[in-house]
Amino acid sequence: VNAAGKDESEVTLTLPELTGDDLVQRINDEATTTLAMSVMPSEVAALEARIVALEAMAPIADDMTIDVVEADGCAGILDAIASLDGRAIKSTATVTIEVADGTYACANTIAIDHPYGRRIRIVGAEDDANDVNLFFLNVPGVEIRGGGLGWINGFKLSGNESTGNAGLAIHSAVADFGDQMIIANFGDDGLQLRYGAQVSAPSIIAQNNGGSGVYVGENSFLSAPGAVASDNDIRGFYLLNGAGAWVDGATANDNGTPSDEDKGDGFFVRGGSVLWSASALTAN
Repeated sequence: VNAAGKDESEVTLTLPELTGDDLVQRINDEATTTLAMSVMPSEVAALEARIVALEAMAPIADDMTIDVVEADGCAGILDAIASLDGRAIKSTATVTIEVADGTYACANTIAIDHPYGRRIRIVGAEDDANDVNLFFLNVPGVEIRGGGLGWINGFKLSGNESTGNAGLAIHSAVADFGDQMIIANFGDDGLQLRYGAQVSAPSIIAQNNGGSGVYVGENSFLSAPGAVASDNDIRGFYLLNGAGAWVDGATANDNGTPSDEDKGDGFFVRGGSVLWSASALTAN
């Protein structure tokens, strides 16, 4: 320590020569590499923190699983998604967010908008969606945009019937669902596809929602064989503005108010939309 009180001691790190065995590709086969770095001891902690931060932003090259348990709450799911922000996911990797059985109270919408979203999976109780209940209070449920989502399955999404909030909205994105997804008690549509969305959602259940059970609009396409839309306030399945849907074996019961000409349809198709189904049942 000098007269001014400054610590002038040094830490020197030297790495040995790197050979062809140490590098995937050698820029210069003739070169020897020695790194000498002199830092003040007080700077070591900052450098180490910087290294950790850089490692956290590195591309994900191998499969990764992030576990969320009931004690983490809905914030645990949001944190798991946020931990992937700014990170590329290589084609060699899939990131799986596994959510344990339980009830999760959500004060915020679960928004998924990752450029590599098709390499992300969110998994709950894939044998029975009722075992993982995500309850949303006065907010929309799950929103998928941008890069889409590779897989979601095993969840019951529940709302408190607050006005204008959809249960599961996919806008301008591609997503695949498993056959254990339930959407109930939202103030707007249960499942909502808009702006060119493309979704596979076999056997999805949409019930007791304030809008339509399933809305497909604005050039979107839905494949949902075996889907069920029941007890929704407007319509069971509503296709509008160039939309398309394949809903073979779907059921639409007790939707809307038959006395109201703007409500009560099991399947309602307009605006150049097309619905395909070899068999479907409706009683509204």
